[in-house]
Amino acid sequence: MKRTLPYSGCLFMFLSVFFLSQYFTPDYSMDKLYKIVPPEKKEHKEPENTVKVKVTSVAWPEKPEKQPSPPTKAGKKVKEKVFKGSVQIVGKFACDVKFYTSQMQKKGAKLVVYERGKGNLYGISDQDELTKIDRIDKTYSQTSRRITDDYPDAVKIINSAEKIYGPGRYEIILLIPAVLEKELKQHLVQIATQKSKVKTDQISTFFVSYRKQNSQLAIELQKVLVGEHKFDIGQTFIF
Repeated sequence: MKRTLPYSGCLFMFLSVFFLSQYFTPDYSMDKLYKIVPPEKKEHKEPENTVKVKVTSVAWPEKPEKQPSPPTKAGKKVKEKVFKGSVQIVGKFACDVKFYTSQMQKKGAKLVVYERGKGNLYGISDQDELTKIDRIDKTYSQTSRRITDDYPDAVKIINSAEKIYGPGRYEIILLIPAVLEKELKQHLVQIATQKSKVKTDQISTFFVSYRKQNSQLAIELQKVLVGEHKFDIGQTFIF
């Protein structure tokens, strides 16, 4: 005999299962199955061996005021040079050098070859012949004029000196009588002080130009050097 559940019993079981499934069905959504965990915020830490940089305003220090430099010995040397009569005369030629030397020789100057290092002197004749000078008169100034670069026959004369007296360092110079040197400097000082109002003992160098004027030797005082400054003069006189 086949056993079957009563109709009412089957209906009861069906309803029971239905109601239970509504309240106890597990949640299978993705959010529930896979819980998304936000990334953990990590606090930024400086490495232990670094130092935080501080930005500050930077200003260059003000330049210190220029202090006046103490006086040097240069000024004293200039005065001593002038006092001792060793003030320099730097000249350039606006005329034939032989004209200049001939005019100066008429006033007692002597054209010679000087052997540097040994101190030997050799007189130069009108024909450019050389003769050894054993002694120079003390009446000549210790200041001489070196004209090696300007004298037209300098190479010929120096070659002649080397052939006769042997190799050496030869220069052509003009020896000036001390009286003539003093007279020239007096002219230059007088003009310089009148034109520039400088003091005589402050002048260390005269810059002059030699020229021919009506068959006479004219000297133009162009500038004077006082300390480190040059003063323009620009006056000519017949010497």
